[in-house]
Amino acid sequence: MRARSSSSKKKISGGLKAALLALALLLPCAAFGGLAYGSDDDHRLTPQERAIRLRDRGEILPLAEVIRRNGLDSIGRIIEVDLEEDHGSQVYELKILTSDSVVREYLIDPRTGRILGIE
Repeated sequence: MRARSSSSKKKISGGLKAALLALALLLPCAAFGGLAYGSDDDHRLTPQERAIRLRDRGEILPLAEVIRRNGLDSIGRIIEVDLEEDHGSQVYELKILTSDSVVREYLIDPRTGRILGIE
C-alpha cells in the first residue's frame, strides 16, 4: 500500500475549506434574497399556509377577528371560507347558510375586515 503524503492531505482539506467558505458566503445571499422578495415561494404553499403567512406578517386580519367584527357567526352557519386573490388584492369569501336556509356569500377585505359585498 502506498501512504498518502502530507501534501495530498493539505489539498483535500484546502479544497474542503474552499467549498465550506463558498457555501458560507452563498447561504446568507440566498436567505436575504428570499427575504427581499418575500413571496416567491408562496405559490408552493397550501391555501391555509398562505393565509397563516399573510396573517403572521400582519397583511391580513385573522379570520376569527373578521367574523367577530361583522357578527357573521350570528347570521347562520359558516359552511365555507376561502382567501382568494382578486385583481392583486386578497379577499375573504365566506359562504354562510342562513337560518332561512339560504346560502349567502360574503366578500370581505381581509386587511380591514370591511364587507365588500354580499351575493
